[in-house]
Amino acid sequence: MKNVLNLVFTLTLSVILFTLSSAQNINFELVTPDVFKGADSSSIAFADVDGDQDQDVIIAGASDDGQTALYLNDGEGIFTEALGTSFTTCNRGDLEFSDMDSDNDQDLLIAGYQTILYTNNGSGSFTDVTGTYFHRVYESSIAIADINGNGSKDFVITGDSAGADLPITRFYFDGVLDIEKRLEGVWRSSVAFADIDNDNDPDLLITGLNISNQSIAELYKNIGNGYFEKVIGTPFVGVQSSCVSFADVDNDNDQDVLITGFTNTSQNVAKLFLNNGTGNFTEKFGTPFTGGHQSSIAFADVDHDNDLDVLITGTFTDQVANLYSNDSSGNFTLIADMPFQGVCSGSVAFANVNRDEYPDVLITGTNSLGVKTACLYKNTTCIPTSSTINVTACDIYIAPDGTEYTESGQYTATIENAKGCDSIITINLTINTSSYSTIDTLACNTYIAPDGTEYTESGQYTATIENAKGCDSIITINLTLNTSSYSTIDTLACNTYIAPDGTEYIESGQYTSTITNSKGCDSIITINLSFIDNSVTQDGSTLTANASGFSYQWIICNSNSPINGETNQSFTPMVSGYYAVIISYYSCEITSDCYYVTITDLINNVSIENNELYPNPAWDHFIIKYIGSQIENLKIINIIGQDVTKLVKVNIISNSSIMVDISDLHTGIYFVVTSSKNYIVYKL
Repeated sequence: MKNVLNLVFTLTLSVILFTLSSAQNINFELVTPDVFKGADSSSIAFADVDGDQDQDVIIAGASDDGQTALYLNDGEGIFTEALGTSFTTCNRGDLEFSDMDSDNDQDLLIAGYQTILYTNNGSGSFTDVTGTYFHRVYESSIAIADINGNGSKDFVITGDSAGADLPITRFYFDGVLDIEKRLEGVWRSSVAFADIDNDNDPDLLITGLNISNQSIAELYKNIGNGYFEKVIGTPFVGVQSSCVSFADVDNDNDQDVLITGFTNTSQNVAKLFLNNGTGNFTEKFGTPFTGGHQSSIAFADVDHDNDLDVLITGTFTDQVANLYSNDSSGNFTLIADMPFQGVCSGSVAFANVNRDEYPDVLITGTNSLGVKTACLYKNTTCIPTSSTINVTACDIYIAPDGTEYTESGQYTATIENAKGCDSIITINLTINTSSYSTIDTLACNTYIAPDGTEYTESGQYTATIENAKGCDSIITINLTLNTSSYSTIDTLACNTYIAPDGTEYIESGQYTSTITNSKGCDSIITINLSFIDNSVTQDGSTLTANASGFSYQWIICNSNSPINGETNQSFTPMVSGYYAVIISYYSCEITSDCYYVTITDLINNVSIENNELYPNPAWDHFIIKYIGSQIENLKIINIIGQDVTKLVKVNIISNSSIMVDISDLHTGIYFVVTSSKNYIVYKL
């Protein structure tokens, strides 16, 4: 029969929550009209199949039309059958929701005469996985878990294989049958996984009727990689037509187990076994449970007292559906006068179907009149609650009941909880206060206040931020705004220019320099910067500096010597050579590039009366040819008046001519002075 997953519902109102409940507070009401089809030999499961954050339900079994039906929840606990589904029938079988393909929605595995896995597209539309073989079983049970720890879902199937009176227990890993891992086969069975020894892997409990028609209850520990080892000497009694369910009934953080069914000695039993945390179980005697077969079990905290209560259905002398309240230590009390119909061959499952944080319950099966039923019961338990909240507020606090407090202290507020009962809230209140301050601020142009507000005018303003206590810090701002200053300068420079902010420029252009003015704000200076133009225009043999209005000195490039008297903007050399100009402006001097001037209107041979000097211009020598008296006292004077005669050599080459070697002289203009005549020589 179906092993229903346990649902634990916890309502958190505050830091600390207590429930003031007792068995007498628990109430359920039958939901009418009943939209579910009654089913015998049935199995049910809740899950949010369409991703709308509420619990839908599927019911399978021997209903009037024999169909497996899916019902969608509108969030308020009102269900509508989903039409157009084609799930396989599941009489005396089992079903379970789980995310089998790891795509974050609930798929469905149905085990019966046809065992089929249906994948969910996320919106509640299911498709059967074709081409995959699963055992066909009768009076079966299934359980799903990550058995081998690889992150995907595996499952175990028990039952009568294809109705051939051959009980089986088979494992499927990632949807594939593992033919090696086989345990004792059972039918009329119930199986469940739980980590009984807290080693982070699922162990396995199997009950049912084996091939020798003996009822068994066998516990297997998971030893890794999907292998199990049978635990010898457990206190469990063998049962068939059974149900097993794990839950921590005594709040000691381990999995206890409740087993119901029909024993080999024809007894209907319901036995609770407590776990010591290592997987060793001890039967708890004196429980009030009514034993039964063709049974179903479901655990849930129906009264919100932080322990798991239990509902058991099945056949004893008559069909039963009994709810037992837990005292948090695993001691149970039968709750009388519940509206549940007793059933057998059915299933039971808790779910919060109407989002009120209380578990409701769906019960299916055949009642004492032989009628197939499927009844939903809404949990109407009215449970007064007591909670404590720690509150820190600023200046004033409005309690949940509307009371206003301005001082720290402990207070009590009573309001109505979700079930219409008193919710008594103890309030540990700390009142912090806002702070006030004044600042005098001097800024430039704009000011960003502590709260992020921008101001562009002087004045008194208020900014509010959070202080160290989390309350308002109210700041009065006496604001004085000064402004930046703006100016423009036209500057003429040579070579480089150092701006007021220290930036160095070497090219003409418009630049901006920012320094601090007398108000402590920016002084933004626009600099129209020009550099003296040291270029020269050459027009034939005349050189003209392009920059006007300055002082000029023309020089001979080879010697870097100034040419005496040549201080005009234009200059026309007498002889060929390289010339440049020095342009002066106050303390600034800049020199132009050198320009070569060729004098084309001079003749190479210069005749003066009966004498001749040639070549002129000359490279390394010139010859003076004379008629008459010899040349005496020859001197060579450079353009600046220096006597450079000692740098030349004079050779008499005939009675009427001499050769003067000037190869050691620099290029330039030279005066040749003799006792009889003077000459000008241009040295190239």
